[in-house]
Amino acid sequence: ADEDEWDREWQQHLIAAAAERVARQVKPRHFQVFDLYVLQHWPVLRVASELGVNPASVYLIGHRLTKRLKAEVAKLQQQLG
Repeated sequence: ADEDEWDREWQQHLIAAAAERVARQVKPRHFQVFDLYVLQHWPVLRVASELGVNPASVYLIGHRLTKRLKAEVAKLQQQLG
């Protein structure tokens, strides 16, 4: 059980570090959409309404930045061994 908890915490730290990297690579507005929609699990229409963007843009940005996040997590895992 302790090892499972450690693994979960390690994964959370990897995702947070990868998200910071992604945030530096993209437009702040795009990262804001990604953060609210993907990381904080806000509904698409709420994100679109709050940020004044098209719902289709929320889906697109979420998809693209999720791919970037996964790539950054993989890079970190490779670097850290």
